[in-house]
Amino acid sequence: MRDLDSLIRDLHSNVMRELMSDVCSEIDGSEVVSCVRNVLSKYGFNINSCTLLSINGEVVDDPDFARYIRVEASHPDTRGLSHIFTFGLFKRSGKFNVIYLQSAIIKK
Repeated sequence: MRDLDSLIRDLHSNVMRELMSDVCSEIDGSEVVSCVRNVLSKYGFNINSCTLLSINGEVVDDPDFARYIRVEASHPDTRGLSHIFTFGLFKRSGKFNVIYLQSAIIKK
């Protein structure tokens, strides 16, 4: 199990480092979801769902009203575990920035 724990930690750390390097900064609203998907895909994650959430946790369709992005993903090397990522979303000068907030796994 230790090897799996290390793999998960490394995968989640890679995603965090990538997002903290401003790869999804100063982008248009139409690019928010695709940018997050691209980062996760780069590290081998398969996206199961990607949801924009308001400050109150309500599902929204428009990035202008979203403050969080919740992604549920899987990874072929992690034995069927679900990976949950939460990203912060804020707008400055008409452009969006995505930041890494937290991640977790769900054992099914």
